[in-house]
Amino acid sequence: MGKAITVSDEETFIICEFNCATGVQVEREATPEEAEVIRASREESLRSQERHEAELAEREEARQSGNQKLRDLGLTESEIAALTGVPIEA
Repeated sequence: MGKAITVSDEETFIICEFNCATGVQVEREATPEEAEVIRASREESLRSQERHEAELAEREEARQSGNQKLRDLGLTESEIAALTGVPIEA
C-alpha cells in the first residue's frame, strides 16, 4: 500500500512501485479507483479493530462475572484459580 498525504480536506494517496529487476522505485499519485480501495480497506480495518476490542471487553466481562458467581458460591480465590486455570488478579 502507499502513504497518505492530507491536502486541505482531501487525502492524496501516494503509491510506491519498486521494480525488482531494474531496482527503480517510482512514486505516483493513486488513481481514484486505487484511492477508493485504500479508503475502503482502511474503514474495514477500523471496523475489524472495533469488533475485536468489543469481543475482548465482552470476554473480560464474562470472565469477571463468572469469577464473581464462583465467589458467591463460596469458593476461594485459590479454588477459582485452580478451576479456571487463570490466576485471580487483585
